[in-house]
Amino acid sequence: MPRLDDTRGQIALAFAAIVAGILYPLGFAPIGWWPLTLLSLAIFIGITRWSVRPVLTGFLFGLGLFGAGASWVYVSIHDFGHAAWPIAGMLTALFVIYLALYPALSVFFFRRLEHWIPVHDKPLMWALIWCLLEAVRSELFGGFGWLRAGYSLTTQPWGAWAPVIGEAGILFFVVLSAALVGLNSKSRTSWLLVAMFWIAGPVLDRLRWSAP
Repeated sequence: MPRLDDTRGQIALAFAAIVAGILYPLGFAPIGWWPLTLLSLAIFIGITRWSVRPVLTGFLFGLGLFGAGASWVYVSIHDFGHAAWPIAGMLTALFVIYLALYPALSVFFFRRLEHWIPVHDKPLMWALIWCLLEAVRSELFGGFGWLRAGYSLTTQPWGAWAPVIGEAGILFFVVLSAALVGLNSKSRTSWLLVAMFWIAGPVLDRLRWSAP
């Protein structure tokens, strides 16, 4: 696995991880630039290949992601919960730190398992691990299902997959697409799967799944 061992290179990767995390929420409403969510994940996964501390890189990515995407929690606590700003700020920071653990755990589990799986299956493993941890995040302690990547496509033509595979299925294909790019994978099976997803989405969008 390639590494950048010099200090400046690692600092640059850490900064890039935070920036990639900040880009992620821009794929959701009200901005809705969904390619940025896909790009964000691809950059993040690619960065973990070069980092000497990949789990920390995952944590920094999570801080950028949820720091930018869940900052409204502060408004809820301060403006509507009438908490003093230091308390609201501290609670929001703790919440963001907790959520940032999930991308870090994704990297942790992937690194523990990657030596046991064939190279061409690694993108699939990335997608499975990410989706499983997103499911945990959506349920644990009452759940926080905001910012699941699949929702960034629900208002796009590929949202037509939702009646077939649900948001979780869309999430899987988004992460798989990002992993294929981030890992520079040559897996034909995975590329065929994501090609089917992206090509068939606009076709499914023409179908009427329900009638008034």
